[in-house]
Amino acid sequence: MSHWPMEMIVQSRQWRTGVLLLVASMARQHIVSAQIPTLSGDALIGALRQGGYVIVMRHATSPRDVPTRQTANPDNVKLERQLDESGRASATSMGVALRELKVPIGAVLTSPTYRAVETVRLAWLENPKTVR
Repeated sequence: MSHWPMEMIVQSRQWRTGVLLLVASMARQHIVSAQIPTLSGDALIGALRQGGYVIVMRHATSPRDVPTRQTANPDNVKLERQLDESGRASATSMGVALRELKVPIGAVLTSPTYRAVETVRLAWLENPKTVR
């Protein structure tokens, strides 16, 4: 993923597993291609609180196998891959951390796959829009 200007892992006390955040700075409606300094800790949190960043992440962890009708979540009617226990906990913790850190969240775009939508739902990210 070297084509992204910056890679960050943000962790809070409640978010022990961390989540890889790929952060691309947006300026003048263009992605800045110049060298962007690597931020961590308080500097990263301060920058994220200012807004103006695009945060790109994958869904939380899910097993490779699709569930059966007996093991699928009730709303997983297409029997797609869904989050495992660790993935559900990580998605929930991620949402808690973003709110506790007061990171402003604008548009939320998600893949229509069940595991991606489930990640967004468990993180309590508002008004997600599915895109293909």
